[in-house]
Amino acid sequence: MKAARKAQSKIRKYDEMSVLQIIPSSTEIQARRRAKFTDDEISELAQSITANGLIQPITVRPAPGFIIEPGRKSNPKAKGMIDGFFWTHPTNKMFWAFSTSRKELEESPPMEIVAGERRFLAIQKAGFDKIDVVVRDLTDEQVWDIQIVENLQRKDVDIIDEAYSFKKLIDIGKYSIADLAVKLGRSEKYIKQRLRLNELIPKVLERVAKEQLPLGHAMEIAKFSPELQKKIYKNNAAYEWGEFGDEDYELLSLSNFKDVLRDEYLFSLATASFDTKDARLLPSGLICSACPERTGFEPLLFEEELQKGDSCLNEKCYEQKKLAFYQITRADAAKQLGVKDPKNIGFASERGFYDPEFKEKVHTWADLFESNECGKAKPVIDLGAETPGTIAYICEDSKCKKHGKTASDKDNGTADWQLKQNEERFQRDVATAVQRRILIESASFFTEKAFWSDKDLVDDLLWHLWKNNSYYLPDLMALWDKSAPRPDDSDKKVKKYLSGLDISKLSQMIFLALYCRRSVSGWQLADPAEILEINDRYTKLNYKLIDAEARVDLAPKEFKAKAKTYLKAVQSGEEIEPPSFWVKEEDNAKSDS
Repeated sequence: MKAARKAQSKIRKYDEMSVLQIIPSSTEIQARRRAKFTDDEISELAQSITANGLIQPITVRPAPGFIIEPGRKSNPKAKGMIDGFFWTHPTNKMFWAFSTSRKELEESPPMEIVAGERRFLAIQKAGFDKIDVVVRDLTDEQVWDIQIVENLQRKDVDIIDEAYSFKKLIDIGKYSIADLAVKLGRSEKYIKQRLRLNELIPKVLERVAKEQLPLGHAMEIAKFSPELQKKIYKNNAAYEWGEFGDEDYELLSLSNFKDVLRDEYLFSLATASFDTKDARLLPSGLICSACPERTGFEPLLFEEELQKGDSCLNEKCYEQKKLAFYQITRADAAKQLGVKDPKNIGFASERGFYDPEFKEKVHTWADLFESNECGKAKPVIDLGAETPGTIAYICEDSKCKKHGKTASDKDNGTADWQLKQNEERFQRDVATAVQRRILIESASFFTEKAFWSDKDLVDDLLWHLWKNNSYYLPDLMALWDKSAPRPDDSDKKVKKYLSGLDISKLSQMIFLALYCRRSVSGWQLADPAEILEINDRYTKLNYKLIDAEARVDLAPKEFKAKAKTYLKAVQSGEEIEPPSFWVKEEDNAKSDS
């Protein structure tokens, strides 16, 4: 390919050419390079040329589009006009050189720089009126090829310029990704990743150009569509990218940043709660394996992510398919079971909820049965099964002889499993309420005694604590400050709130953040032993008393009287164990043993 281009371009060497005969390159790739030239580097090169001469001549070509046209030019000496000829460019409205002799003009046509513009500018700055050149007859495509390859061979090539250069070489039809990889001695993955940088939205590109965002982070963002990039930028610009307004923060590591993107913007197809092969889920009939908006469609870009399986990149479509699958499965079940109105068939999942878009009541797995043994159970669609869409049944008759006492036998072999679940859930709620109260009371200890007197330091620490604990800290803070931001509030709003807190409230917030914990079974505030230690250190509240008060507040209506009896006993100083509501005390004791 290289030899063929040489054969097509005629080379004519000139020892010298007037700098007035030469114009800058009009290509976009050269315009991008030109924008990065600095006065200092041109001056330094000019000094070198003055001392050592021009070692390598520049390459030029006859400037395309110029023609000779007759014209007139003012003559200051004769105080009149002179007839003659101009080199002109009709498209650019450019007039270049004038002569009364057409032949003389033809012998010095305008030349466009192909390679060596920095040397040309340095020659001008050094005061020379001529420059050594090599003239080549080149097409636009050949010029682009030469300039791009020259640009890519520079040691300090700009990352974004490199990406643009790759794109240009492919766009002009010179190379495929595979060809370009061979030509440049790079892997196809490298070329593909660089090409994707051309898809970055302007705000992200600006951060890369200002060196506020490392290449690794930028390449991760570039994998996503412009629409998703905007969402990533909005959600992550402050914390994950290390900057917020006039403040600077520690940049999230590349490894952690990748985790953020995977957790929030990739949706597993292997664990999808709908049939990815069902063509009925979209009006277009497009199934997931044929869709380009998935990681498997771009294996070179998502090589690492694909180790965990194919994922959807379009959250909206993913959710749309989920909801469509639920409704279609419900309609199929209605037809199969002979139910006239599909809405009479409910839904169930592991925890009794699915997603915000799902407006209907969703039952829990604890309520499900495989068959309608009693004849009164209602059919439901199990959304969380390994094979989503399975038909199950729910019996809401607590006195049902078939289901009332043996509903949970299939799972744990105990007739009272559901009752024990209720009891355990209540005990957790009580413990959480007690912990919350002790933490809030203990935090008030710091209204007068601050952690530090340096408010700026505290503000900075608080921002990090908020971001690391935003799942549960806002709920706790809301107990003593109703104006506290919520987890889904914008970073800007949170930052404004934090900067407006006095040192007293900041100190309380630091305390709360230190002792909050999150567990697998749902968020809890802290280990009970740790809470007791905090209570002894700061507030010295009567733990048993506030535990008893919490039981009264949280007890269901049918157990209120029992809870109040326990509270009175504690208030009178009796040493008794908290009562059970759903499970008999002796059953509880057996279970504990």
